[in-house]
Amino acid sequence: MQVAGRQVNLGERTGGVYRVARPDDGLLVLSVFDDEGAAEIAQRAVRRRLASAPSGDSLSVGVLVKRPDGSIPTWKLGPRVVDSHPGVGAPLSVIAQVVDGEDPLLGHLPPSRSHKTGPARNSFCEGFGLNGDDVSRLGAELDAGRAVVAILANTPEGSSWAIVELTELGGKTEVHLVSDEHLERAAEVAASRS
Repeated sequence: MQVAGRQVNLGERTGGVYRVARPDDGLLVLSVFDDEGAAEIAQRAVRRRLASAPSGDSLSVGVLVKRPDGSIPTWKLGPRVVDSHPGVGAPLSVIAQVVDGEDPLLGHLPPSRSHKTGPARNSFCEGFGLNGDDVSRLGAELDAGRAVVAILANTPEGSSWAIVELTELGGKTEVHLVSDEHLERAAEVAASRS
């Protein structure tokens, strides 16, 4: 999909064609911005538009950023629960743990068990449509001072405007298929770690 002259990666790398595997699948939209300030501006723009969106569009938005000291401000990740369903904060919390070198189930990993090869990382992040290369790339983007705006949407139609908006605001946007099962598990893990 081309938006504002940029390629937007849709789904499971199916040549730009979004494929819904099951009706209860949702979308995790990730958009990388040059820095935290640009990501915050984009997040506010999405929130403003979301306030006027139809009530049937269940979207939640958050920001993933790594500070110069290496910390990840978890309060920016977004809500973990929205209308009794997992919000964007649930998968972002797990992704943040993995990017930070932790196993979502076990906590901090010793250097000999790098998160780049851990089975829990694969299990959780692949459930969000992210492969090992995606996770490594996101980690490198965060280490370089960039920030990620994330949106969790329940329908492709409900997220299409957000994909366009984030891309037009300068984000490198990609969309990943995520199942309710993995979102529920992420919400459980995020809650147990808070």
